[in-house]
Amino acid sequence: MLLAIVLIVSRILFIGGCYLLALGTSLVVKGSANPKEILASPLFWGLFMILGGLCLIFSPWVLPALRQALS
Repeated sequence: MLLAIVLIVSRILFIGGCYLLALGTSLVVKGSANPKEILASPLFWGLFMILGGLCLIFSPWVLPALRQALS
């Protein structure tokens, strides 16, 4: 059960991050941004979500739990 939850949440984060990254990239082309706009943009949060999904998959705390659930 834990394995399924971790895999589903990590995939949702990864897919959502890719979507936000694509949306943010298209918005950056339209004009320059100051630091406040960068932190509020989908590009920043897309990268943040992708890294969050990858950390959830490869985290040293989650990996042992996944191995235990698989065995």
